[in-house]
Amino acid sequence: MKAVGIIAEYNPFHSGHAYHIAKTREITGCDAVVCLMSGDYVQRGSAAITDKYTRAGMAVKGGADLVIELPVLFSLSASEIFARGAVDILTGITGISYLSFGAEKCDLTALNKAAALFLFEPDEYKISLNAYLKSGKTFPQARKEAAGSLLENPDILDSPNNILAIEYLKALQENEAKSNTAITDEEIVGKIEWIALETKNGNQRKVLKPGDAPVADFALLPGDEVISCLAYCNLHGLWKA
Repeated sequence: MKAVGIIAEYNPFHSGHAYHIAKTREITGCDAVVCLMSGDYVQRGSAAITDKYTRAGMAVKGGADLVIELPVLFSLSASEIFARGAVDILTGITGISYLSFGAEKCDLTALNKAAALFLFEPDEYKISLNAYLKSGKTFPQARKEAAGSLLENPDILDSPNNILAIEYLKALQENEAKSNTAITDEEIVGKIEWIALETKNGNQRKVLKPGDAPVADFALLPGDEVISCLAYCNLHGLWKA
């Protein structure tokens, strides 16, 4: 039997997730889809929109064959630990030969190169990273700057799904280095469809076309204040900051 692993939060499960599962079956020809899903708490530290059993049931109705809970130790962690814990669990399940995930950039070669850079950290990268950190840059900013001369397209580090995809691939490469077990990766594209700004005086929204970068410019009137920023991904649902 050939099975595919999907790492998800399904908070909540929606039509984009059902499409991801269906497309995964089409691309891989798998016999089963195993979803490793966050439980009652999700990566941003908040409670899920509904309990894990309801969300697991929605995933099964949407095409999954089996839903397993990702332990809270990993589901509440930063992307590196989140990805490593999830990949370690999936590589330990007999029969899973694929990992399916979303990314804004449909270039598995570029994502794998970035994953290898951050896994093995050559001296040139580490020296540059430390210099940028000492200059006061945040870690994400310093990492992108340090990788700039070593990656053909460092802009892939600007997008959240790309960053998580790189962490999955990094965990896969690390797993393969530690043992002879590896999951073959299959990429399903996730896309930010719109970005919205919620303010004291109302809401603004920008719809993105295929190929657009996941960025938007908004203007505020004098006296207006930002309440929150939202973005919608066709695979991962609503993001709010």
